Amino acid sequence: MYLDLDRYLRPERVGACLAALTRPRSAVIAGGTWLNADPSRHAHLAQVVDLQALALRGIEADEEAVKIGALTPLADLVGAVEPDFMAIGMAAAAERNLAIRNRSTVGGRLCRNAADGRLATAMLALNCQVEVCTPAGVREVPLGKHLADVAAGRLGGVVTRAILESTPGYSAYIDSTLTAVDAPVTDAALAVCVDGTARVATGGHAADASGALSLPETSAVVAGIGWSKDYAGWRAKVREAALAEIPSYTDALATGDYRRHLAATLITRLVGAWLEGGDE
Repeated sequence: MYLDLDRYLRPERVGACLAALTRPRSAVIAGGTWLNADPSRHAHLAQVVDLQALALRGIEADEEAVKIGALTPLADLVGAVEPDFMAIGMAAAAERNLAIRNRSTVGGRLCRNAADGRLATAMLALNCQVEVCTPAGVREVPLGKHLADVAAGRLGGVVTRAILESTPGYSAYIDSTLTAVDAPVTDAALAVCVDGTARVATGGHAADASGALSLPETSAVVAGIGWSKDYAGWRAKVREAALAEIPSYTDALATGDYRRHLAATLITRLVGAWLEGGDE
């Protein structure tokens, strides 16, 4: 329960949100699936700033980028994004709880400091830029370098959009859960760009958002396989590269060794699906 709450605001402009958030013990709320779920996250709050009145919902696509508003719910991403960005829709669809899928927002998923983001893994593979509105102005930051800052609220503003460059020719996402409604033990995403470069990401390797990782060495190995068309032993090469980059993290769901090997298997499956799709 919000035991200390004495003010609820629903501003219609981002500037008004930023001004309100200067008050101590304030927090923003979008879909409410994270803040409301655990009393420890909201019991101390004196003020809640509801973002739902802001015009930040929707997906825009042009020749340069796909721009996703921060208040876009996960349900709107399923089947709605361009085919090249299929990993985004697949990550959204992996949230099997339909109530959560309908309420949880893109911005909320990126700003929750948890290891089960799913969407963050897909967006890391797609080289996502995050638009943040701050009192000093609007800035775009690469999610790959600032995911932990975004998730922990250290950028000093409100996340307004996720921006995906229109360059991938293929992307996909996969996860592994203990049951259909559990958070993933780990997950993986792959994007292969039209210029031949590849990006591999995986999540679940820490207790917070820092557990979502880009894997540059594994990405280089995957790209090399695509460029050379040398498919001899590709599974062993991809798996070896992934295991060398993925850290060991143990929690109640899995041991570190099991999680590392599971993530490497998921990555190998994604690469195999890409190769079978026309590059092999």
